[in-house]
Amino acid sequence: MLPAQMPPEAHPDESEWNECPTVCREWFGNGPIRCSQSGMRGLSGVAVYRVWRPASREQFVVKSFGPRTVAHAVWVHRLMRHLRTEGIDQVPEVMPVGCCELVPGAATVAGNTLATAGDGSLWELLQFMPGKATACPTIEQAKLALQTLARIHLVAAQMPGEPPRRGVSPGHLQRIEQAEQMLRVPWHVRQRSILVRGIDSTLASLWDRAETIFAAANGTGALKHTARLRPSQLLLQAVLRDIWSDHCLFSQGGGDGSAADQPANQMQLTGMIDFHAAGIDTPASDLSRLLGSWQPQAPTTQASFLEVWREPLDAYQTVRPLQPLERSMVAFLHATAVIFSLDNWFRWTLEERRTFPDIQRVYARMNRLLEQLPIAIEYVNENDSAGNER
Repeated sequence: MLPAQMPPEAHPDESEWNECPTVCREWFGNGPIRCSQSGMRGLSGVAVYRVWRPASREQFVVKSFGPRTVAHAVWVHRLMRHLRTEGIDQVPEVMPVGCCELVPGAATVAGNTLATAGDGSLWELLQFMPGKATACPTIEQAKLALQTLARIHLVAAQMPGEPPRRGVSPGHLQRIEQAEQMLRVPWHVRQRSILVRGIDSTLASLWDRAETIFAAANGTGALKHTARLRPSQLLLQAVLRDIWSDHCLFSQGGGDGSAADQPANQMQLTGMIDFHAAGIDTPASDLSRLLGSWQPQAPTTQASFLEVWREPLDAYQTVRPLQPLERSMVAFLHATAVIFSLDNWFRWTLEERRTFPDIQRVYARMNRLLEQLPIAIEYVNENDSAGNER
């Protein structure tokens, strides 16, 4: 399948298009291309460019793998190619180096898909996937996404060389380790060790608010409960691990030139993107990550996490039935992720002083986690990882 083409009426804003990174020449040779970084950078800050070939009007995405190893990048591309070979078109096509040097529309069937820039960083060229992400999906959109995710899980379980196995979820083990660390050095102790001068006032305020909520909701009890839980044996396989609202793209059929073969106004899931964090874990980890990133369209303060998303979860199970322990792990992994994601953000921003391209999005993410924190702590204090009340 060739990369998505720009609809005839869509002309790029020349003010957004400029010269491309030198690494692009690994795929395009000296052919004419233009690039834009506008709106393509996520929370991680990894460099992402949208690439346009004027001669054919094709669009691609060229992206850095960040600090990932070559072995991991090769594994990720092997997974993506396997998924597409098995008919999951929502996964972007990985383009081989040298694929676009000859004539517009030409594509190499096989070959190396990674290029190394002058600074040693790894890069990839992907098919551009049309559509828009949403943080507040309709039930229809959520069902489409979860049905596609279920198909991905089924096909990924058949990936050559990666048979499903039983074991302890790496994500669960990571939560136990992080709970133990937070018990050894609580937030209030860590906050005192940070120099006040030069600290972002908004971030400092968020940490103060988090400590207040944490204490009132008995967050220490939730940490102790998490740390002493004995992890269960689950089915482990290749999963995405970073599938969240920004990485699910939707389009109306025939509405943007990308789904013209679909009935007008029919909602389509046109892309699931960014596989860089893919690895081996329980499929429940993908479900908790995606569902936890969405905001329900109606107020659901009193509803349980699984009940809020019952219809999309049922849609998932029409394709891939969940084992009872997998289903209960979805809620547990989500609740603990709220606590430990906040801890990660405080460490990254205030202790390690990392910089992010869009700090306002970071603030919004942290505020959302703070809104979820009391209910998350309550769930962990009242339930174990099998969904059983204490």
